[in-house]
Amino acid sequence: MFSDLCLAFRSFRKSPRFVAVAVLTLALGIGANTAFFSALYGVALKPLPFPQPHQLVEVQNVGERLGANLGRVSRYELAEYRARQRSFDGIGSHSIGRVTLGSDDGAERVMCAVVTANLFPLLGVQPALGRGFEEIEETSGRGRVLVISHAFWQAQFGGAADVLGRTVRIDGKPHTVVGVMPAGFVFEDSAIAFWQPADLSSKGAADRLEHYLPTTARIKAGVTLAQAQADLDRIARELRAASPDVFPAAPDWSLRVVPLKETQFGKFRAPLGALLAAASAVLLIATVNVAIMSLLRSAVRRREMAIRLSLGAGRWHVVRQLLAESLLLCVAGGLGGLALSVGAIHLLKAFPPAEIPRLEDVALNVPTAAFMVGVLGLVTIVVGLAPALPVLSAQVVGGLHATARVTEGRAATRAREALLVVEIALAVLLLIGGGLALRSLQNLLRDDVGFRAPQLFTFKTNLTSDAYPDMARANAFYERLGSRLEALPGVTAVAGVSYLPLSGESQYRAVAPLTPTVPIAADAPASSPWRVVRGPYFATLGTRLLHGRDFGPEDTAKSLPVAIVDDVFAERYWGSPANAVGQAVKFSNGSDAHVRTIVGVIHRMKHWGPGRLPQPEAYVPHAQYYQRGMYTVVKTTLPAATLARAARAQLAAVDATVPMYFVDTMEHRVGSALALPRFMASLVSAFSVLAVILAAVGVFGVTGYATAQRTREFGIRFAIGASRAHVIRLVLGRVGVLALIGTALGGWAALELGGLVRSQLYGVDGVDPVALLGAVALLTVGVFAATLVPVLQALRVNPAEALRAE
Repeated sequence: MFSDLCLAFRSFRKSPRFVAVAVLTLALGIGANTAFFSALYGVALKPLPFPQPHQLVEVQNVGERLGANLGRVSRYELAEYRARQRSFDGIGSHSIGRVTLGSDDGAERVMCAVVTANLFPLLGVQPALGRGFEEIEETSGRGRVLVISHAFWQAQFGGAADVLGRTVRIDGKPHTVVGVMPAGFVFEDSAIAFWQPADLSSKGAADRLEHYLPTTARIKAGVTLAQAQADLDRIARELRAASPDVFPAAPDWSLRVVPLKETQFGKFRAPLGALLAAASAVLLIATVNVAIMSLLRSAVRRREMAIRLSLGAGRWHVVRQLLAESLLLCVAGGLGGLALSVGAIHLLKAFPPAEIPRLEDVALNVPTAAFMVGVLGLVTIVVGLAPALPVLSAQVVGGLHATARVTEGRAATRAREALLVVEIALAVLLLIGGGLALRSLQNLLRDDVGFRAPQLFTFKTNLTSDAYPDMARANAFYERLGSRLEALPGVTAVAGVSYLPLSGESQYRAVAPLTPTVPIAADAPASSPWRVVRGPYFATLGTRLLHGRDFGPEDTAKSLPVAIVDDVFAERYWGSPANAVGQAVKFSNGSDAHVRTIVGVIHRMKHWGPGRLPQPEAYVPHAQYYQRGMYTVVKTTLPAATLARAARAQLAAVDATVPMYFVDTMEHRVGSALALPRFMASLVSAFSVLAVILAAVGVFGVTGYATAQRTREFGIRFAIGASRAHVIRLVLGRVGVLALIGTALGGWAALELGGLVRSQLYGVDGVDPVALLGAVALLTVGVFAATLVPVLQALRVNPAEALRAE
């Protein structure tokens, strides 16, 4: 084998251009595949970094009645599931939010998690210093203790060994540090600074109505996922029988057990898998291209092969030599691909869509290396067998004569043409995929989100309950801040809202219309998003008021409680927006219930982003509700950086202890919401363009070789009076048929695979006529460009010279 490799190396020294093109082609395909497999593995396939990660699951509520809280449980349900279960070592819970961290330098908002006492033991992780939480600390008033992250320990306490027992002020209240988590510990979000014990003390009716807790459970050793699901089915039956008012008999409600890795990262498997599939198609096209090039090269070397066979070399010896050449090419392409994949991974990390987690951990590792070796093996076989198969079936003509050759026959021609058809079909498939992704992105960009983003500057503030204990003081703070901001040059409007569109935040209230005119389905969501607004919020965002009126100065703490709803809310309960004005609705969160009169209906806003289904939304005036955390929305002609400095100064003048955070523009928020679709569309489109280029190279090689083989024929045809148009038809005729066959196969494959990608698209069916026509047009241009040089060569044939050369 070593001698075969040496001979292959000497052979390649005579064909540097062939080697360069083949290695570059393979490197592009292998590099893209390796990079995106690394991303897919690192984000969605890599096990969770905890002991026995396969035993970690979520226990989820399933049912339309839960609305946006699908999968989450209430405090009451958590207690019931814990008491009745038989298949788990325990069921814990957590919720993530932000709190105000006080210090001598001022205040800032930091991310924290509220967890049950058993969460860390269930994950199989204990603090590196100190202790975790105790069950008694889950009782209200007993839980002012913290377990801090390693990063927070280093940043705030300089890694001091005596950190245990230190005090940290959270939302104006002192909390004691009782533990420090190990370096590198991450659960849900790497930005979490510390953890607090959950408050599971009873809050009355709110225990049953508020579904906000995601669960984390560990299945007992020896218990399967199916057995755990059967246990949950039993619990659901028992709860239906014991509390039919809380657990409905509707068939849509159930409990399910889902692997924790699936709930945290499963949704990224499809988009990253689609990118890997696109990269794999590029690799297949690259492999086919190199196989075609190897076939053409072997055709040129027919006399060399004939002499070897005539001298007694076995066919297997010749095939082995071709496989050795293939191995050298693929190893060189693999090394180039490895370098390209490292660069691609760095680019992914440098410009990551914010929605994709764990990208910072993506790297070349053992699974990636195994994947790459497997890909190299397959590519080596395909590239080596393509020129080897014609040799196995070839006939030696002429012995050792100077004109000795291996007759190519139909086998090699058909092999080249079959490979070319496959290459064109894959290029068409990728072009259609890229077209669909671009059409989907175009639809998202045009989607009506219910507000206008330009010239809107936003930030959030949160008041502590100690400094602002009631609604009057909170309202006075925001009135002073709003007045100062309105006085700034370039500011045309100032408003506020508790949860801004595209912020990823919301609050829910149970909804009970007093006189609905539309029957309410049994499985209808029992709650709706609830937002508190101040000032001309809807006018500032450019949201249309469809019926009724906006909030005004007459809506005070002493006046009739009022609300504004969107048209989705109005249509659900009264059939149309016009019928909703004047209706009364009871809103409650368990501990607080009151009736409000609807005074206006606005056009729906897509708070969760373009392409997402709108939810029925309700809005109440800030003057009638105690809300400490508010986003301020400023309409301005000033640059964002200029206004940010001015806003910070005005906030400090009102209250220097109040932190300002989530500083952004609505335009940037909309762009961030579209980052993943734009990322997908850009990459798939890039792969499509690369596929067309590679397919064009294949068409050029096959057409150029066929044209060179027919030089004598063209000379004779010109000699007997054939026109140029006739010769052009001869050159383009066969490649045109192959292109049509490849296009048809690619279109058929796109139709068959359309259902798989439909879930990743918005406003586009599995196959879009515009995408299909665009793919055909681009491929036609690529094929025409690839055949232009061979056609010109055929037209330049001199009949006398062609006949003399023969």
